[in-house]
Amino acid sequence: MVSQPYRVVTHKYVITSSLALSCLWLASFSTTALAATCPAYVFSEATRANQTSHSAAATPRVQLHLQQGLLKPQFEQFLKRHFPVDLVDWQVSAHYQWPSAFTLSADSAEQILEKITQPYQFRITVHANRSAVVSYQFRSQGEL
Repeated sequence: MVSQPYRVVTHKYVITSSLALSCLWLASFSTTALAATCPAYVFSEATRANQTSHSAAATPRVQLHLQQGLLKPQFEQFLKRHFPVDLVDWQVSAHYQWPSAFTLSADSAEQILEKITQPYQFRITVHANRSAVVSYQFRSQGEL
C-alpha cells in the first residue's frame, strides 16, 4: 500500500476550495467579473481528455527486475530510482528473500509497488523530506 501523508491530500483540497471561493467572492460583487476571471470547471471533461491522451500515446511501462537474493536492497534501489527518495527507513525484516529472477511490469511505479507490497503486507509512506518508510500494514480487528 502506497500512502501519502495527510498533509498532501489536505493541500489539494485547500487549493481547490480557495480557487472556487475566490470566484464566488468576485461573483458576489459583479457578474461581469465572474465571466471575465472565473473559468468553468468541468472536471469530468478534463479527466476524459487526459484518459484519451494517455491511451493514444504509447506510454513506456515501468519494470522492476528482481534477482534471487535479499529483497531489501533491490526494493530500496527501485524506490530511489522512481520516487523522490534519498533515505529509506526499513522497519520490516531485512531477511526477506526473493526466490528467483523475475520481472514485474506495470504502467506506473505505484502499480509495481502495489503488486509487490500486497503479498508481504508492507506499507510504504513517502514523505516530503525525501524519505520513505517501509513498515508492516496491520489489519484492524474488524478486517480479520
